[in-house]
Amino acid sequence: MALSGIRWLSTLAVLLAVIPRTTHAAPWDYEGKIVAEVRFDPEYQPLPAGELRLLVGIQPGQALTSAAVREAIQKLYATGRYDELQVDAILREGKVVLTFFTKQNWFISRVSVEGVDEPPNREQLVSATKFQLGAQYTEKGLSDALQGLQDLLQANGFYSPHIQPLVERFPANDELHVLFLIEPGPRAYYTRPNIAGDPRLPVEDILGATRWKRWWGLLGWKQVTESRTQQGLERVRRAYLKRNFLLARVNLDSLSFNRDYNIVRPDIQVEAGPRVNVTTTGAKLSRGQLKELVPVFQEQSVDQDLLEEGARKITEHFQAQGYFDADVSYKVTDVSKDEENIEYGIVRGDRYKVVHVGITGNTYFDELTIRERMSVIPAGRISARNGRYSQALLNRDINAIEELYRSNGFRDVRVESHVERDYGGRERQVAVFLKIIEGPQWFVNSLDISGVDLQLYAYVQSMLTSTEGQPYSAFNIATDRDNILNFYFDNGYPDASMEVTATASTREHMMDVKYTVHERRRLYIRDVEINGLSATRPSLVMSRIRLVPGSPLSLSSMVLSQRRLYDLGIFAKVDMALQNPLGQTREKRVLYQFEEASRYSFNAGVGAEFGRIGGGTTNLSSPAGASTFAPRILLGFSRLNFLGLGHTVGLQTRFSTLQKRAIVNYLAPQFQDRENLNLTLTALYDDSRNVNTFTSRRLEGSVQLGQRFSRAFAAQYRLVFRRVSTSDVKILEGLIPLFSQAVRVGFAGTSLIYDHRDDPINATRGYYASVDVSLATRGLASQTEFGRVLGRNSSYYRVGRDVVLSRNTTFGYIGNYGSSDIPLPERFFAGGATSHRAFPENQAGPRDLVTGFPIGGRALLFNQTEIRFPFIGNNLGGVIFHDAGNVYSGLGDISFRFKQRNDQDFDYMVHAVGFGVRYRTPIGPVRLDFAYGINSPAFVGYKGSITDLINNPPKPGDQVPQRISHFQFHFSLGQAF
Repeated sequence: MALSGIRWLSTLAVLLAVIPRTTHAAPWDYEGKIVAEVRFDPEYQPLPAGELRLLVGIQPGQALTSAAVREAIQKLYATGRYDELQVDAILREGKVVLTFFTKQNWFISRVSVEGVDEPPNREQLVSATKFQLGAQYTEKGLSDALQGLQDLLQANGFYSPHIQPLVERFPANDELHVLFLIEPGPRAYYTRPNIAGDPRLPVEDILGATRWKRWWGLLGWKQVTESRTQQGLERVRRAYLKRNFLLARVNLDSLSFNRDYNIVRPDIQVEAGPRVNVTTTGAKLSRGQLKELVPVFQEQSVDQDLLEEGARKITEHFQAQGYFDADVSYKVTDVSKDEENIEYGIVRGDRYKVVHVGITGNTYFDELTIRERMSVIPAGRISARNGRYSQALLNRDINAIEELYRSNGFRDVRVESHVERDYGGRERQVAVFLKIIEGPQWFVNSLDISGVDLQLYAYVQSMLTSTEGQPYSAFNIATDRDNILNFYFDNGYPDASMEVTATASTREHMMDVKYTVHERRRLYIRDVEINGLSATRPSLVMSRIRLVPGSPLSLSSMVLSQRRLYDLGIFAKVDMALQNPLGQTREKRVLYQFEEASRYSFNAGVGAEFGRIGGGTTNLSSPAGASTFAPRILLGFSRLNFLGLGHTVGLQTRFSTLQKRAIVNYLAPQFQDRENLNLTLTALYDDSRNVNTFTSRRLEGSVQLGQRFSRAFAAQYRLVFRRVSTSDVKILEGLIPLFSQAVRVGFAGTSLIYDHRDDPINATRGYYASVDVSLATRGLASQTEFGRVLGRNSSYYRVGRDVVLSRNTTFGYIGNYGSSDIPLPERFFAGGATSHRAFPENQAGPRDLVTGFPIGGRALLFNQTEIRFPFIGNNLGGVIFHDAGNVYSGLGDISFRFKQRNDQDFDYMVHAVGFGVRYRTPIGPVRLDFAYGINSPAFVGYKGSITDLINNPPKPGDQVPQRISHFQFHFSLGQAF
């Protein structure tokens, strides 16, 4: 849409050589005549009438000048809305009637491609068109789009496609949709490649590396796809790299298509180059370490810069291991024209140990604040056994400390370092000393702000950090600049800029600062357009877009609306743009283009559980649980965007020898258009044997409303109705008849959650607190009445640089207020990997005095303490832990007593200590814990079956003394708390 000089000249010629339609006045007779009317043809114009009048600037009653017409044409072209402009003038009753003949531009609001099976996928096809949302549509752009699609289709094996573009225009919004209907034809197959150049490897090895054959050639060749072609070439490159041809070049010259047989022959140019052997002398490095440290492997090039970088990295590698005097050199030798050797000579020197890192001269910052920014550290007992030191690390630390001081006004700060060998008279011990010379702190003497609208002045001033009397630093000024410009950008000033000047004041160690703001034009929202919706209701989308026509254009509001739309979980892609972004118009249309995610998804998985878990057999010989292997199968199905409302319906099932479960969920995120609310409806069937005492069968329905008050604080409100029955009960049912009866429970509950951890998966600082209160009452059709409270509090503290002290306390109580007892499945069952590691799963607390099986309790109290530290490398951590607590018969039975009185006493505090390892993964640490129960409980069990127990009253010889094993092993995913 460039404004050509020819068009300007032709337009001016039209203006000056207008042929009068009602009179025969000479062209120069129009200059200075009064304008009677200004018209536009066609009547519909792509700009609002008010803005159009302002741009033209020629009003009826004014004298006509060629300069005014020229300026009007310039402004109209600058809007980007017009492709062609012509001006006609006629005389009517001695006055001039001006008519602007216009041809408008069209802008892209949607691009769709149909008819092609993946690959390529729809997004790749749309990207190949190079059409940008909101950009101007041109015929050349369409031609380029067709060529881009043709190239992409050919790269994926479609050599005979038929592409039909369909353009649908929407004059009301000056936009158009482009739909490409593609008939791709058959996909071509690979055939035997042509290998040219100097491969130096057998051709069959190269062909095998490509993996373009099906079943090693028994079923012919695979179909052509772009990713398969690139992956094949990359595998060939890796094959050469594996054989030390580090300089090998593998390039695809062309893909030759045979239309008669629908096959493609790749023409590959291979230059193997010399075999390059990278070796070390003086110290050993594995091949994997060499690949990581020497960049010639990654760059597949050998030059002096890369070789020197490799030497530097090897030096730093050994310095990090304590060889602080390590020296690395290299030499390159040509064994023959086909072989080259790179030899790194390593002189490690003595191995030192950093025993002390001293910091002096700091008065403004405490030592802990400084050490948090340092990489040089003294040796630890477990991790960094020799400390961490190298000259490069020390230089980085010095720069970090100086930058910390400069950002707080110390412009003249300087850090001096000194490394002392044989520190304290002991050989191979090193001390590093840092002396900080802070210098004077500079402050802001005065701050002058100019160019800011008076209505905005107070707000702009409130966001500044470099105010009078505050420390002066370039960091604070940069922060002020970012804050001010972001404020303007978010309030419709896209061209705002800011100049900063800072000069030394006449007062000592003071600076005078001046901010000059250039606000320039302000943009407003004309309207909001949405495209691409199929199953989703437009009202759902518009309720999430916080943009109001007529309000200032705010980039942050646009991005926030985009995030809210993604949070619905029903869109694979949400693009946003401005229509005609470069046009000089006061109002802009905001465009949102949607690609809906697949509405149906399936998931499946297999797994197994190991350990002392479950039960449900008729054998009563292992009340503390027997070693069990339980395979399991997981199957799931979900339907996204149900009814176009952004809701999700899902079914998740689990099948194993211990549990059969099916859960149906209905999730309504951002319930009632409120971002902080979500509604969940759940129906559940569960048949479980995870408690060794019985098998429970549960039917449950619940409704839960979640509410988030802030990033850290949330609440949940729920109503739950369930019917629970038990079977395979391994205690005398006559003693507690209710335990074996089916019971209906209805209760209301509330949870309050406060999460202030830095990382919920692997916290290192912060705290977490939650409390859950629920009440079962006959008013909710419950057959039993009780109340339950369960609270948890965790905190995490850094001790030094890498060590974390964490603790967790859990308290729970169940109390009945009716005549009925608390059903067995509703009691507290605990113990195991996440509550108390002295016990197998669900084995803590009171036990049946005849069979020894756990029967749950009405109160629980647990406290866990862990010291987490690096163990080996960066991914393996260690944990030393202490667990204390138990499940108790009742609230009044909670005791801190250490010793068990007898084998019928379970209301005492059990302690366990242990060691664990944590392996870091993207989804959380894999956890392995070994625990020793110091005072694990003893109890008596029954020798026989459940039938023997029912038919024959227990005799003294039938009961066998038993004990929870002192040693317990737990394997799970995630931290214990």
